[in-house]
Amino acid sequence: MALREDQVQRYGRQILLREVGGVGQRKLLAAPVRVLGSSPAMDVAVAYLVAGGTPVELAPGVEVHGFLEGQPLEALSADAVPVTAPALDLLPAGLASTAPAQVVLGGGVAFKTAAACPECWALTWAALPGGGPDVGCGSLAALVVQRITLGWGPELGLICWKTDHFAEVATARCPRHAISEGNSPVITST
Repeated sequence: MALREDQVQRYGRQILLREVGGVGQRKLLAAPVRVLGSSPAMDVAVAYLVAGGTPVELAPGVEVHGFLEGQPLEALSADAVPVTAPALDLLPAGLASTAPAQVVLGGGVAFKTAAACPECWALTWAALPGGGPDVGCGSLAALVVQRITLGWGPELGLICWKTDHFAEVATARCPRHAISEGNSPVITST
């Protein structure tokens, strides 16, 4: 699938990034995300995803608020509505999903690709705390979705809000895998 001229103009800043380029932008346009819940942080994530070219399917009863209040997703991007089945579920903490790739949004972000161990995933997303800045958590969730879509790994992770920054606090944690924990800052707040 070749990018149309209007898409090259709309997503030009991402396409110019060596890590994304035209190939990566086509991946973002071809990997719809299903949104299974509503919250201010989820609204931020949806806005960033749609603006970056990721098609979004809202589950029945889910509404987008914030600056899109009362407008369809197409108002932000003509590529916003998916034409294929969702590749990934974006859901609030506490809601279960059977999708192979998932991003759970709460007081941070828990995520897994289709290749992640189900036992590790069960332990990881259960550890996601509540609370955290809506804009920070929402934008982080959108970034994680894009990283999964572009194949930038890792397969599984948990990034939580720690007083003044986000820190990766866990990866694999099941009996078959070694525990990998740390407090290295991922994103520093301003």
